[in-house]
Parts: sequence; structure tokens; C-alpha cells
Amino acid sequence: LSRDIDGRVPEILPPLYRELFDLAETRRDPGRFGTSAGGLASRLKAAPTGRYFTESIKNDVLDALDGLKAAGGRAEAAEKAVGDEARRRSIPGSPAVLSKVVGAINAITLDWKVPQVAVQKIEAGRFASVDFGGVAWAAFRDVAKPGRVSLEVKSGMPARPGGYEPGWPVVTYRLGFTGELSESGYVDVSLYVGGIAFDGEVKNLQILEWNDKSFRPVASTYDRSRGVISGRVFFRPGYEYAELTVVQALICSPRFFQEALQYFQIFGQ
Repeated sequence: LSRDIDGRVPEILPPLYRELFDLAETRRDPGRFGTSAGGLASRLKAAPTGRYFTESIKNDVLDALDGLKAAGGRAEAAEKAVGDEARRRSIPGSPAVLSKVVGAINAITLDWKVPQVAVQKIEAGRFASVDFGGVAWAAFRDVAKPGRVSLEVKSGMPARPGGYEPGWPVVTYRLGFTGELSESGYVDVSLYVGGIAFDGEVKNLQILEWNDKSFRPVASTYDRSRGVISGRVFFRPGYEYAELTVVQALICSPRFFQEALQYFQIFGQ
């Protein structure tokens, strides 16, 4: 997710993707589903933890896959052993288990693709720009009070936007600013999306801004040659951050990743 990142794919990822798609193909076959889960669990157990693939996420997904193996992939058998509704949502074979797997592999991918981004300070004035290490760029107009500018790249999305599908890996950009803009102030944000894979031909990309309840489309322009999408953000009064995600207009029926996403917020983590 940075144009400056090492392009070499970590050895752990290709076999994880193969195991994941095998799990997706066999999820309607109870006999094969449990066996496939065992292979995926072995791969994830060997995966190193990091800023995104934390020890907590690793243990959570391994516990879910262990339950899947124990039930032989039979969701109905596991359901009989689960008394309360809250736990039933994570029974083996349910979409919740698949979501945990997708979220874990998304996190491992982000540990490779997202560099550490330093917090920077800007002063008051008509213009100030910030480069977040090739991940994003922000141009501030009419800064009334100085402050610190930060960028946090989060795994997953706060909700699934209707009419759009995410790319892979799935991320949310949280742009923070502790200063203050004038009434006429705004921020032109550019995000590098060259490291995000979208379904089919990359077109109709859109930046969405999350307002804690729903998404708002941000007028966006996409520079295909640079792999950069840009849009204008106005910080809401009283807020020190803006949460943005990049999606593509839905062009086909949701596939496996999207099927798993529709049940959860931020992969259920």
C-alpha cells in the first residue's frame, strides 16, 4: 500500500491464499471442509505475528479452525453443542469462521504492504503538505491552528457499503489532525492504491468517508498511471480525524471475500 514498499511477496502468503480458496471451494462439502481447515490452520500457526496479525487475532482464528476440525466441518453437529445464540454465530462452518480466516490473512498481507508512518506537524498558514511515506499525501488549505497530522491504516472496514465492493487487502485510512482549519479550509487527500487488487478491470473507483453511521461518497479522481486516487475532505466540527476507504462500483455478484464481509464489521475482529 506504498509505492516504496518491497514488491517481493512473503513466502507465507501464496500457500495461505491457496488454502483459503480451497476452503472456499469445499465449504459446502462437510467431509472435505474440516480437512481443508486443518491445512489452513497449520499455515496460520506458522505465520509470524506483526502490527496487524497480532497474537490475539492469531489465537482467535486458530481456535475457530480447531473447532471446525473437531466437528469435522459439520455445522449442524456443532450447533447442537452450542446453547446460546451469541456463541452460535461462531459455530464451525458458519460465515463467522470464514470471516475470521479472511480477516487473519488480510492482516498478514497488511504486515507486508503497510510501512510505519510517522506523525508530522504542520503550522498555521494558507498551505501545508504531508507525504506519508508513499502511502498517502495530504495538502491542507487554510490552516487556522497548527497541529499534528497522522495516518493510520486499519484492517477491514467499519461496514459494508451498498453498491460497492472492496479491493484486497481491505483497508480503512484514518487521517488525523489535532489542529484546526478555517471555515474555508479543506484537505486534498491522495491515496496510493497500486498495491490493492480490485475485481476485473480497475475502473469506477470511489473514495468513501465514514461518519460513524454511514458512508458518504467523496468526489474522486483516479490517476491510473500513478495508481493514485484523490479526493477532497472537510473535517467535521469537533472531529480530529476522517475515516476513508477506497472501493469499486459493484460489477458482479459478491464472491467469496465479499460473502464473508457482508456478515461483519472489520472482519468480526
